[in-house]
Amino acid sequence: FFGEIMIVTDRKDNFLNFKDVRVVEDLVKECGPLGGIYTGLKKMSKESAFFIACDMPFLHNGLIERILDATAEGGIQEAVVPLVEGEIEPLHSVYSKRVLPKIKMAIEQKRLAIKDFLKDCHCKYIEVSEDERKAFTNINTPEDLSKVKGVGNGE
Repeated sequence: FFGEIMIVTDRKDNFLNFKDVRVVEDLVKECGPLGGIYTGLKKMSKESAFFIACDMPFLHNGLIERILDATAEGGIQEAVVPLVEGEIEPLHSVYSKRVLPKIKMAIEQKRLAIKDFLKDCHCKYIEVSEDERKAFTNINTPEDLSKVKGVGNGE
């Protein structure tokens, strides 16, 4: 789907060199995912980009296509964000460089929650279908991984 792939991290030295993946370090430290979006937008060559959290490994091609299609339809305002049962999923979304001043202001004001930041943005929301919901599974621990593999939970 994408011609440019970038990993934004708090510590670039934690990553090996990848052939086709650019690794960049947060421009503003201690700002969590909002700082990562800020850095990615500042460092990328395109006007908008798809952002995914590193703990969400089950990408769904159809959902990504729908998000990108919604981005292309009439041009992206500032963000295209999926909704899962009415709840936004800000780390599986497309953001435009147009949000950079708003992110900068939020960081300066220490308002680091992406969901709060999005209240100030012009967003297009995409409802997620039942079969696309696995894309929002977070894997943070060995126990989380065991659950999705069906190990030890009776599946």
